[in-house]
Amino acid sequence: MALNYSFAYGNDGALTILYTSDLAARYQPVEQGDDYMAGWGHLAGVIQSIRSDGTNVLLLDPGDYLDEKQILCQEEDAIRVIEILNAMQYDVMGIGMDELNWGTRGMFKRLRHARFPVVSTNLAPAGTGDPPAFPYWVVHRADLRIGILGVLSPATKNELVGMHLQDLTILPPAEAITRHAEKLSRIVDLLIVLSYMDDEANRQLAREVPMIDVIIGGFGHKTPQSPTTEGGTLITHAGSGANQLGRLDLRFSQGRIRQWEHQMLTIDSDKEPDPRITALVSEAAIAEQILRAEVLGQITEPLLRQESGESNIGNWMADAMRAAAGTDIAFQNSSGIRKDLPEGFITQGDLFDLNYYNTILRFELSGSQIRSLLELNCTERKDFLQVSGLTYVYDPKREPGSRLMKVTVKGQPLEDSVIYSVATNHFVGALAERYFGFPLPPYEDTFITLYESQMQVLRKDSNVTADLEGRIQAVQSRASR
Repeated sequence: MALNYSFAYGNDGALTILYTSDLAARYQPVEQGDDYMAGWGHLAGVIQSIRSDGTNVLLLDPGDYLDEKQILCQEEDAIRVIEILNAMQYDVMGIGMDELNWGTRGMFKRLRHARFPVVSTNLAPAGTGDPPAFPYWVVHRADLRIGILGVLSPATKNELVGMHLQDLTILPPAEAITRHAEKLSRIVDLLIVLSYMDDEANRQLAREVPMIDVIIGGFGHKTPQSPTTEGGTLITHAGSGANQLGRLDLRFSQGRIRQWEHQMLTIDSDKEPDPRITALVSEAAIAEQILRAEVLGQITEPLLRQESGESNIGNWMADAMRAAAGTDIAFQNSSGIRKDLPEGFITQGDLFDLNYYNTILRFELSGSQIRSLLELNCTERKDFLQVSGLTYVYDPKREPGSRLMKVTVKGQPLEDSVIYSVATNHFVGALAERYFGFPLPPYEDTFITLYESQMQVLRKDSNVTADLEGRIQAVQSRASR
């Protein structure tokens, strides 16, 4: 099929574009029922076999190649994952939500080891400061010049991720792409956009910026489909994980793309792995095993979750949060506790799997605001807020809005006019209207994660003891009998 846009350079030739999406740092082979992943060694083997054919090859990825749920993506350990991607020789990568989940500072710390350029054309500083990525990158292949841009959907900066992106703004995609594409179109043979947007947004971008030749989508865990066209723009998607590799073969003549062919290659264990990448994967897997197995302390009795009331594991987590933030009070949502911890040794892997990636926010609330949110908490029985620094008593049989009976802070009665310092995780902060019943007031992000706050506790005392202390008491008063 032919595409229509003509560039200033009238070069002839061929180009093979290989692309992945949503690798999510799942570098190891996985075979657990329906959860199958061939691993990056086999993926790299297919890539290398195509490169060895002698064709002009470009290797790209729109984003989500890291993942907060992987222990090797933590700051000091992320170099292991990045080194594998470096060795796979990606030409350019974009930025997805998984990279943004750590905020600008955290993303920089993880990507500082990358030897591939990272592009994001419409991600810009909210004020002064350096851009978080290159707006575009130009790659040379034989006589061809390829301009590569990256774009994020403005919807990426949702309530949750937006808590970490106060220093960034996401510009309108077409506006940002046009500003750079008009300049690039005069010096390159091909314009490619790595897009972290949905299909309809990609089609809209193609309509608004018709000089784009190819849009490679990476948003959502979708099943790969055949490419579609919007005007003269080819739009494709690489799917999710290392089980698929997109291949797009383009043929140029007199400055135009005259033909294209597309294949979605399946990556499985039958494919010959790349020995160098396989070795790096094995080294990373051993490092991960050692990291996860490190014993941090000992639990004297099981730490168990409880959604509709106080839990001893919730007490321990909320106490760690309050200590790290240095506040009067702390709140931890029960649904943010990912697992129970049995009696015995607690390892770094246990601690990592206990938490979602959440940083601790610090802010102030009046006593009356705290009373209001506690009233909401004991009315909405699911996903109780675990507490530290306060206790309260409520009657579940009373009418909603009048169930709260008694609140104490550090042993003293809660005073409505007093201002208290409060800590919570950024998930609760992002959904403050749901958990508190009112918007989050001005806050400070400590950039201390829940995981790190618990590590601080264990460094001081490796014996983990947490009891049910009556911090949340449900009673039946005479008035409700």
